[in-house]
Amino acid sequence: MNLLAIAVGIKQKYVVDKIIRKVLFPSKDFVVMLFHYDGVVDEWKDLAWAERAIHVSVVNQTKWWFAKRFLHPDIVAEYNYIFLWDEDIGIENFNPRRYLSIVKEEGLEISQPALDPVKSEVHHPITARRRNSKAHRRMYKFKGGGRCDAHSTAPPCIGWVEMMAPVFSRAAWRCSWYMIQNDLIHAWGLDMQLGYCAQVAFRLLYTFSNFVFYSHSCHTNDLRIHFRVIEPRMLVWLILST
Repeated sequence: MNLLAIAVGIKQKYVVDKIIRKVLFPSKDFVVMLFHYDGVVDEWKDLAWAERAIHVSVVNQTKWWFAKRFLHPDIVAEYNYIFLWDEDIGIENFNPRRYLSIVKEEGLEISQPALDPVKSEVHHPITARRRNSKAHRRMYKFKGGGRCDAHSTAPPCIGWVEMMAPVFSRAAWRCSWYMIQNDLIHAWGLDMQLGYCAQVAFRLLYTFSNFVFYSHSCHTNDLRIHFRVIEPRMLVWLILST
């Protein structure tokens, strides 16, 4: 069994629906957890999978804030892989079963689907889809600043994933969780440290028909907190204090 956890707002409802339908309906091997950062939960009830998902609602918080509080390694220990994704990921060319088969075949502890270089904003070439391989762990850059070659040993040249769609093995998440600050918002800088939590250099980039794109829409980072209790049929964890 695997876990897909996403911080969501109602404005991205139909994008999130596409992601979850892609994960849930081809496979029964996923549990879905939604972190509602806008406090809107009832409006999701009309989706076919809504009652099967775990809903956590705290206003104006971020994915990493939720992850630190609700994805303790002991709580998620039953899951083989934890997909901790943003809400605005395009998955038309992504196959979750195929992805996990490559993760296992390559022995990857922390990974991320490749980004479509046409539709996505690519900050580092290592994240871009390559057509001539199913996975790669390093990038090469021979001009300009931040050069990378076959002898480079530091991220983002090697052993680096971005924070919008990481996938953690159970063991890697136990390590990574302890690296997350209690007040972490964007996870900037954490991506440079995650190599500590993998025994070998890691990087999974999907090729051919299996990749995603990132539309980079942001939600609020206002840290005011509002608590809400949802009806029992939609399982919700309520924060009592911060």
